[in-house]
This record gives sequence, structure tokens and C-alpha cells, in this order.
Amino acid sequence: MNPARTLPEYTEQPVQIEDETLSSLSLRYTLSLGITAAIPPGEYKFWTRAINIVQGGMEISDTEKDELMKYLPGMNPLFTA
Repeated sequence: MNPARTLPEYTEQPVQIEDETLSSLSLRYTLSLGITAAIPPGEYKFWTRAINIVQGGMEISDTEKDELMKYLPGMNPLFTA
């Protein structure tokens, strides 16, 4: 097991999921892409956070998108088109 993994029970680790700002930006960006649904990790506290984020509004500004893109270098997407 990799000691850096914060959630060892998951195959893929959520990206800095403990960072509430990043998780908010990530979820709101995902939902802004016109998808039908986004599923947070199966950890109860993250479901609650996702619901709170969505209830706060799903809009994301261009400035927030730019901030989110700073986290992307070096990340490998799970899915690509």
C-alpha cells in the first residue's frame, strides 16, 4: 500500500479531496460540462460535501476555471473522449 494514499480502500484516489476549495471547483466544473451526473467517492463525508456544493450553486466563473487548471499538469484522466 502506498503510504501517501489518504483513502487506501479506493483504486483511484480522489484528487486532493480533503481540499474543500479544490473539490468545490472540480465538482462545479464537471457539472458545467453538461453531464447528466457526477458521482463523488463513496465516503459519506464527501457525499455530504458534494450536496452542500451543489446547493450553493453550480456556476463556475472563468477565473475559477483558470484556478482549477493550475492543478492539471501531471494528472492523468480516468476517461478521455
